[in-house]
This record gives sequence, C-alpha cells and structure tokens, in this order.
Amino acid sequence: MMSNLAESLAVPLSTATHTVDRLVAKGLVLRNRSEEDRRVVQVEMSDYGRKLQEEFRDKRKLMARSWLEPLSSGEREIFLELMSKITRLAKPVPEA
Repeated sequence: MMSNLAESLAVPLSTATHTVDRLVAKGLVLRNRSEEDRRVVQVEMSDYGRKLQEEFRDKRKLMARSWLEPLSSGEREIFLELMSKITRLAKPVPEA
C-alpha cells in the first residue's frame, strides 16, 4: 500500500505518491485500487519494471565480479566482511 511504501522509505506520503506517479508514467509500476476499500491503493512493479530490475541486477553482479576478480582470496574475504559490516550498520539519513 502507498502508506506502507512511504513508511518503509521513510518519506512523507506526498513524496511517495509523487514518486509513484512518475514511475507509473514510465511504465515501471502499476497502481491498483482495492475492490474492498477504494481508498486503499496498492503499488506493484510492472512486467517492464521487473525486466529492468533483472537487467540491473545482472549488471550489478558483473560489476561486483570485476571488483573482486583482481583480489586475492584473503583480500576478497576482508572486503566482503567490511561490506557486510557497513551494510549492517547503515541507517537511513533523517529528512531535514
């Protein structure tokens, strides 16, 4: 739902709505109203959005491999441990 999306992104509902409007216009997401409660708007990724997501994921994997390939196995292990720690400790930046 739109309110859940805004909450998970830690942005105001108006920002989430504006962003979804732009994504709908680009064909990346679909907006659906609940048949039970027309006030409820659900957002889901379109087939085109899923295709782009998959392409992006594949490119990201290739990029990661290119970074790790020149490293020794020990260096890779250290790099992955550090990235894991950074990811675990990362916190959203509060909105100003």
